[in-house]
Amino acid sequence: MTSMPHKPPTNVGARVQVSETDLVQKMQEDLSAAETALAAERASVLSIRKAAASRDSKLEAQLAVAAAEVTAAQHAADERATALATAEERASNIERELEAQTRAVAALQERLRR
Repeated sequence: MTSMPHKPPTNVGARVQVSETDLVQKMQEDLSAAETALAAERASVLSIRKAAASRDSKLEAQLAVAAAEVTAAQHAADERATALATAEERASNIERELEAQTRAVAALQERLRR
């Protein structure tokens, strides 16, 4: 028995070419979808960065206001502390003067009793 050379069907080459064309088209579609997704992701990141920058600016402004309020409160506390120290010194002087006057009155009363 003699074997005959195997002859592929005539439309096999056409099917391979169609398959390759379909594969290339599918790859182009996938690439296009990936590029679209990348563009959307970049836009999202940009939006997030803008929102973060805006939030950062607002927080910086709040920080500046809070720092000014703390400085004003510290200044007021320092003034009150100074006024309190002055009042305490005056009270101490008055107490010493009262003690001196009390001793003087007691001495005069003692002299009057004699």
